[in-house]
Amino acid sequence: MPAPAREYLVNYTSNNVDDVTATFRDTYSVDALRRLAVPTLVAYGARSPETMVKIVQAIAALVPGARLERIEDANHALTTTHADLVAAMIGTLADRSS
Repeated sequence: MPAPAREYLVNYTSNNVDDVTATFRDTYSVDALRRLAVPTLVAYGARSPETMVKIVQAIAALVPGARLERIEDANHALTTTHADLVAAMIGTLADRSS
């Protein structure tokens, strides 16, 4: 992992723990995912664990019109290690919905 990303993760460990905890706070049913009517980006890192890849593929398959993107040289921490690329992808998705 690049030094800046590692330093960020170390410096903001408590924030990351809060983010992970929040991820498990709510559940999303298959029906709720199928009803999503907003532009949806489902991104994953090429170096993410296979379980994560299967999860994002399943989510993308359920959400109408979801855009599934694989980010090379990224793992499951891609929003930290590839923040600019993820932001650009989100921006492109938002531009399409305008």
